[in-house]
Amino acid sequence: MLEVEALTVRAGQRAILDNVSLRVKPGELTAVVGPNGAGKSTILKAVTGELRSASGSIRLDGRNLSAYRPYELAQRRAVLPQASSLAFPFTVHEVVRLGTSGALNPAARAARVAAALSRVDLNGFGGRFFQELSGGEQQRVHLARVLCQVWEPVVAGVPRYLFLDEPTASLDLRHQLLTLDTARSFARAGGGVVAILHDLNLAALYADKILVVSAGRIAASGTPREVLTDAMMRSVFGVSVHVGGVPTDAPFILPHSAHAA
Repeated sequence: MLEVEALTVRAGQRAILDNVSLRVKPGELTAVVGPNGAGKSTILKAVTGELRSASGSIRLDGRNLSAYRPYELAQRRAVLPQASSLAFPFTVHEVVRLGTSGALNPAARAARVAAALSRVDLNGFGGRFFQELSGGEQQRVHLARVLCQVWEPVVAGVPRYLFLDEPTASLDLRHQLLTLDTARSFARAGGGVVAILHDLNLAALYADKILVVSAGRIAASGTPREVLTDAMMRSVFGVSVHVGGVPTDAPFILPHSAHAA
């Protein structure tokens, strides 16, 4: 379990995060939602070990996060950032291979890369240059890379974790659903998943738990039904909505599956 207590991050005199506490359980997909600038990505950077200037307590499966060596963290969790750029002409296969374990033999690494590309719907893309792909295809390549890093959600009884920062931001509808299908499958197999999402309908559809972040604090935490209310939307997002209602004269599309019936 990931346990965070009284997490505070400051930039000068300004608190970016203020006394944030949360728990992420293996076997669950936790969605983090909130307005732009609320502190969602800062939470992710802190709990993955990227941000070391935070105060408070962060424990991963009972051990202080700062006690993990970098290679140990790399074996326990994988992080998909909002954006990743590459300056060199890597092929898709080479990018995804960066996530595989050096303990695998060459044939096993190649098979792992192929399986990961298949999982993100990029069969046949291995030989293409990363820079030639669309933004959405590049995002899926990086998802394949981080999946390779924690391919088995549980190893020797110890859970692993996926941290995804806006994984659906540049994807078409079908690949948004496929990406979150993959994340949910990882959780159902015993791993822990934290995903920052802006689409509240997708958060409601896929998340076991939703954390609402507002002005550097946790404004609400619970199941989608508990958290996604008219009152919360007004107080946090400053908008008037009717949860579960369809706007007058406007079509409403609620995704159900990445596969056509």
